[in-house]
Amino acid sequence: MANHNLDSTKFDPASDHGSIARENICKDDVSLMEKTGASFRQYACFQRTARIGANHRISKLSEADRAVLPHALISGSDAFKEREKLMVEAEIRNQFFFDNVLMSMGMEHSQDPAAAGEEVVPDDTAGKVRSVLKSVAREWTAEGAREREECYGPIMAGLKEYVDRGRRVLVPGAGLGRLALDIYLQGYECCGNEFTFHMLLVFLNFACVQLFLSDFI
Repeated sequence: MANHNLDSTKFDPASDHGSIARENICKDDVSLMEKTGASFRQYACFQRTARIGANHRISKLSEADRAVLPHALISGSDAFKEREKLMVEAEIRNQFFFDNVLMSMGMEHSQDPAAAGEEVVPDDTAGKVRSVLKSVAREWTAEGAREREECYGPIMAGLKEYVDRGRRVLVPGAGLGRLALDIYLQGYECCGNEFTFHMLLVFLNFACVQLFLSDFI
């Protein structure tokens, strides 16, 4: 859940003030959920804008600077055209992924007319969407196996050496939940803590499906 800066000394759930506080928390969560959904819907637009902007900046470099760059970054080259094709295809596929997450939550997706004309989300919110994709690649793909081993291997080894199975383990900043799941599968009681809606939505609608409806990697 999102962090809420409430003064605990003033929060009494049984009081009128407590009711107002609960209502404000609900409104905050709904607002965050809506912003998260908007950032998922606008992913492809942000990526396309970033790609075009990067190409433009490269085109403004001096000939000497461009000469040291890979051919794939030089506009007009065959390598550049191939790279652009792959980038566009990736943007479409990734947008399709996020649209499926949104539809599973009953929210408007990028092609839904109801989402047309919505306010553009800020850059920091859009950046969280890219972080989700990186986490998906690291935690739930065969390609990410080596990075998982490098990141999580020492943690798993430490648990096996110093913590008896059956003990309770907390994973703060659990992201998409892969580490928490691996710890649980080793015989520990495990709780993953994550407050970012971007991660929570994708975990609930992607990682859980991987776990319960199919064999995960």
